[in-house]
Amino acid sequence: MTEKIEWYKEVLELEPNSKVFFPLARLLVEEGRTEEATGVLELGLARHDEFLEARLFLIELLYKTGQQSACEIQVKKLSRMFSAYSGFWQAWAATMTAENHGPDTAAVMRFLALNFAKGPVSL
Repeated sequence: MTEKIEWYKEVLELEPNSKVFFPLARLLVEEGRTEEATGVLELGLARHDEFLEARLFLIELLYKTGQQSACEIQVKKLSRMFSAYSGFWQAWAATMTAENHGPDTAAVMRFLALNFAKGPVSL
């Protein structure tokens, strides 16, 4: 595993704009090097702000390691995006219904869609 990590690091040194930062971060976490993985993700996302899966992984790591302030900053970035697309939540709800994943889960997705489209909604 160490050889692969070193290879990814070399690639990033040669091509800092490469998206190999994401698989590198995953390998680092597998090796128990979470703090290093967090740094790699932050640097990679500085270059690739649109990389959704990498940002989700960073949020997960920040949350698990109790880095609340940094986690909140990242969550705010995503929440602005997700709240701007209420149709995404409607589409997810429809998919959940079509795949028989339970009406409650689909209802939660529809509730989120309504909340994002119309503003705060009370249960």
